[in-house]
Amino acid sequence: RIGEAFYKNKNYQSALLYYKKATKAMPYHLEFQEKLGATYIALEYVQEAKKTFEFVLAENPKRAVALNNLGYLYVLQAQYEKGQAYYDQAIALNPDYEQALLNKAALLLQKKENQYAKKMLNRALKINPENSQAKEILENIR
Repeated sequence: RIGEAFYKNKNYQSALLYYKKATKAMPYHLEFQEKLGATYIALEYVQEAKKTFEFVLAENPKRAVALNNLGYLYVLQAQYEKGQAYYDQAIALNPDYEQALLNKAALLLQKKENQYAKKMLNRALKINPENSQAKEILENIR
């Protein structure tokens, strides 16, 4: 909880310290590992994040959060097809996973596939009509 408080306040170095403690004490608590991986992403520690998410998926290949975040890491490295494949897996496991829908929409926009991106954004808005990020992106497309 302390790590999460630091993370939400964008104090990623302190969050990292507590997530490392949590994962050391409970290495197979996959949610803790996912939070550690997200913190690595926030700090731009790409290799550590990738290793963390790969560990999570080796333990349980049906973790949508890890799949989505690993997809994001591949997109950051300009491996778009691999990133999209991970987004697709995350969405297949959890069709209502807003962040995966938004990430996939952003990638589709980058690839100039605006119509398909709109479908992802509208799907996210159907799940959460208050999603300001989806609303803003849709408005910018128009």
